[in-house]
Amino acid sequence: MTGRRTLDFGGDIGAFAEQKYRAVLESGRPLYGVGSSSQMSAVVSWERLILPVERTDGAAVIVCYSVPHVRKAEILDGLMDASMDGIVVMEPVVGSGQTVVDFRYLMVNRRAGVMLARDPDTLVGGLAGEVFPEAAARIPVYRRIMEDGKPRQFELETRLDNEERVFRLSAVRAGDKLVVTLSDITELRRMMDRLEQQQTELQYVNDTLQEQGANLVSLIETTEQARADALDAERFVADLMEAVPIPIFHWKLDGSLNRCNRHYAAIYGSSPADMHGKRPEDLLPSPVAGFLREQNARLLSGQDTHQTYEGSVDTAIDGRRNFVVHRALMRDPTGQPTGIAGAMLDVTDEHVLRGELELLATTDPLTGLLNRRAFMRRLEEERSRYLPLRPGRLDHPDRHRSFQAGQRRLGP
Repeated sequence: MTGRRTLDFGGDIGAFAEQKYRAVLESGRPLYGVGSSSQMSAVVSWERLILPVERTDGAAVIVCYSVPHVRKAEILDGLMDASMDGIVVMEPVVGSGQTVVDFRYLMVNRRAGVMLARDPDTLVGGLAGEVFPEAAARIPVYRRIMEDGKPRQFELETRLDNEERVFRLSAVRAGDKLVVTLSDITELRRMMDRLEQQQTELQYVNDTLQEQGANLVSLIETTEQARADALDAERFVADLMEAVPIPIFHWKLDGSLNRCNRHYAAIYGSSPADMHGKRPEDLLPSPVAGFLREQNARLLSGQDTHQTYEGSVDTAIDGRRNFVVHRALMRDPTGQPTGIAGAMLDVTDEHVLRGELELLATTDPLTGLLNRRAFMRRLEEERSRYLPLRPGRLDHPDRHRSFQAGQRRLGP
């Protein structure tokens, strides 16, 4: 530096120094300041005292006194101690053939010692491959970093104090040294594993829900098809009931009318809609309604599987008509009773014809009096009223009771 001029430094630094030096000479007063420069290798900032003095020959000169203010070593030591990550500085160990065979620990901060469960002072001077055998596999990686200068990051799994630990290592070349920072990511790895497990479980749940959704869509489609089929079947039954030219009915288990066709409603001078919900007491005389309740009880109890009886009804249009009634118990697919259905056949014309035939068979066509056959039958009936009954006769008590039972089953 001896013999060089201030302006030889050039740039802002040289101009700033010259300005301050002139100000000190002109004012005759000393100047104190703190400076910094990124170009200094060991010192970050320094203190400088600029003093104006006179030589013995009277010439004005400047004396500059500079001392380091902040050294880089101090910052590095503070960084090493305060870092939450482990920091290790290593130098390469060269073997035969100038090949890097291992790395020696030069600096190990306190956090690295805690993470590695070692005293940092015991690690300094040791070889990485000897202190941690699992680190020997990383030697080729460290060697490439020293050769190409490209930083690298990787994970190291090890077992410390009988516990599996995972570290993330970031290695970078610093001059002819290798700096490795360690971050303990064991909890992070466990959290990631749990998240992956949860993700797997969520994916399974999602797949299950999608499968259930597809099944639900299929079920809905099947249900819709079944509903459409049921509606078609119901329309078919309704159309069939209206198409059949005989009275058809269906009673609920509670005794109310569930459905009937127009022919059945016409007997009572009503419509199928108005007949819905009617009870036997609303349509029939009390004795006939009681008879119908008894017949319902026999079907529901299983005494009868089906019923057929004949009776007469006063219709709203054609007056008194004779019907043969067929009834049966309806069941659902599980076998449970759902109601009683039946149909009525109008046999009025057959009754009239039967009466006419009976009249022709028992009377003389010319006189209208009973013929011989009818006279003999009537005579036998009158005689039996006074003579002891004999088996085999029409008026035998068994036949009489059977006839009476048949009469009791007459009704609508």
